[in-house]
Amino acid sequence: MEALGLTPPPKTLAEAHLFAEREPHQFCGWALALVKAPPAKREKGGREAGKEKAVKAFNGLKGFRDLGEKGDRKIGVSVKGCGNVDLAMVKEFIATIKRTKVEIGIFLTLTEPTKAMSTEAVAAGFYESASGKKYPRLQILTIESLLAGTACPEHP
Repeated sequence: MEALGLTPPPKTLAEAHLFAEREPHQFCGWALALVKAPPAKREKGGREAGKEKAVKAFNGLKGFRDLGEKGDRKIGVSVKGCGNVDLAMVKEFIATIKRTKVEIGIFLTLTEPTKAMSTEAVAAGFYESASGKKYPRLQILTIESLLAGTACPEHP
């Protein structure tokens, strides 16, 4: 976290909210680090620029290699900090996952997902590994659950 200039990094949901409001780009990098994803590249554009990390492999895991398959599989990560997170954002991320041929998408959010968002995530289906194990294609994880250690991304 020191590389991100955080001393100390947020440890509570309230601190994370405050951090997201004050430093949205640093918040994004911090949130990505919670799931071991590489930092977002800054892009020119609006407030959301640089927050979506589709087609980027997890740092250290470099995606994942599935038994009997050629090439690395990709995991996309989208970080949503301040503001309302809604069903439209989840649907947009699902479309990005499909368009970019990402096997698993991780949707990180400061707020609890609505029932409709969770339903849409389940409807996105599963990635089935070569060993036959299934992983949710879209996983909505809250910052709160990551901080508490009660959730983590699922992938081979």
